[in-house]
Amino acid sequence: MRKKVTVVGAGMVGGTTAHRLADKELCDVVVIDIIEGLPQGKGLDLAESAPIEGYDSRVQGTNDYKDTANSDIVIITAGLPRKPGMSRDDLLKKNYDIVKQTTEQVVKAHRDLRGRLMVPVHWGMFALGPHPWEEPAQRAAAEADRLGVDLLAPQIGQLLTIDGELPRDRWWDKLAPTR
Repeated sequence: MRKKVTVVGAGMVGGTTAHRLADKELCDVVVIDIIEGLPQGKGLDLAESAPIEGYDSRVQGTNDYKDTANSDIVIITAGLPRKPGMSRDDLLKKNYDIVKQTTEQVVKAHRDLRGRLMVPVHWGMFALGPHPWEEPAQRAAAEADRLGVDLLAPQIGQLLTIDGELPRDRWWDKLAPTR
């Protein structure tokens, strides 16, 4: 049976992630987003391009977390793009609010939906915001530990293969400045 991977966030990063997973036939993919119709459109686009590209991965877009049940891996890419007239500071604050609001919720949803592995990918490593860059990683790891969720933690740019050795090292703690 093929693996099932959920991609949380159907924006540019989420859509590209879902496309690459499907194109490489690594798994069947569920793309979920809070924006009604967006993940369904991404899923349909990827499914319709499958015969042309030559892959047979199933891709589903949804707004309902029930469709993500029994995912082997959950990849979190949620965030907003910069809108016209929005400053970089405004974008940073808005995305920080999203991450702050969803970090623990996503870990709980992953556990409730019986996901096997969780992979947050949109942490970034920039000391530009009103919070330490490692805070989302630390919060996700603490909640994952509390709920018994298996959290994978690839370093930025590290290759992650589903059937290879899986990175679990809390590398951000070694790089975080002492406060």
